[in-house]
Amino acid sequence: MFYRDIKAAWQQGKVRVGLPAQGHGTTVTVEASGVLGLKAMFLSSAEKSLLAKAAKGDAQRVANNP
Repeated sequence: MFYRDIKAAWQQGKVRVGLPAQGHGTTVTVEASGVLGLKAMFLSSAEKSLLAKAAKGDAQRVANNP
C-alpha cells in the first residue's frame, strides 16, 4: 500500500530496513519516524519481502565493491 513511499525514503536514507541473520528467521523490520513510521506499520509481508530483497542486493553490491 505504501511500498513506493517507503522504498523511496529508504533510498534517500530516511528509513532503515533490518534483515535477519542468515538462518535465524525471516522477520524483516522497517524503522522510520513520523509519518513514514506510520506508513511502515501498514506494509504487507509481501512488501516487506520486496524491501528486504532490495536491501540484500544493496548489501551485496557494497560487499563486492572493494
